[in-house]
Amino acid sequence: MIIQDTTAWGLYPKRTADVVGIRQSKDLLPYLVKGESGIPRGNGRSYGDAALAPLIWHSLHRHHLLAFDATTGILTAEAGVLLQDILEFIVPKGWFLPVTPGTRYITLGGAVAADVHGKNHHSQGSFGDWVLEFHLLTEDGKIMVCSPTENSKLFYLTLGGMGLTGFILQVSFQLINPYSNCFYSSTKF
Repeated sequence: MIIQDTTAWGLYPKRTADVVGIRQSKDLLPYLVKGESGIPRGNGRSYGDAALAPLIWHSLHRHHLLAFDATTGILTAEAGVLLQDILEFIVPKGWFLPVTPGTRYITLGGAVAADVHGKNHHSQGSFGDWVLEFHLLTEDGKIMVCSPTENSKLFYLTLGGMGLTGFILQVSFQLINPYSNCFYSSTKF
């Protein structure tokens, strides 16, 4: 744990916080057992004070791509990976993010927690519309697999929940093939 001044993207307000880097889910368990309140944080690119608290658990150490199916375009990655790193991996393979927010320097977990949208939200929806499942460490220390059909209430509460439902560990989501005719002739919903 380190004590540091933290801000959001707008650099205001500034708050001194205890910041703990989470590498594995077990790193968070001592805080949960003690009942300490904290907030998950990605790369600090949210507007306002969304991820500012006296205790912050940051996810940037959880930055690995875990699985990729080049046929279906399904990617699974840890929540701390930046969209920039995902783009560097998928674009040469002919895939792209279904929703592109204003910066590529947000984490995958942050994209889910804020349910970000991009310039194409009128046709492709928000990031959460493309999420297939995620693993969430809840305040009682359980790892819940959440999807539209499994633990669906928690799934939908977490999309746009700004980290208040737990710590997102990993996310599986659908990529798009921007060269496909079906992408341009239909919409997600």
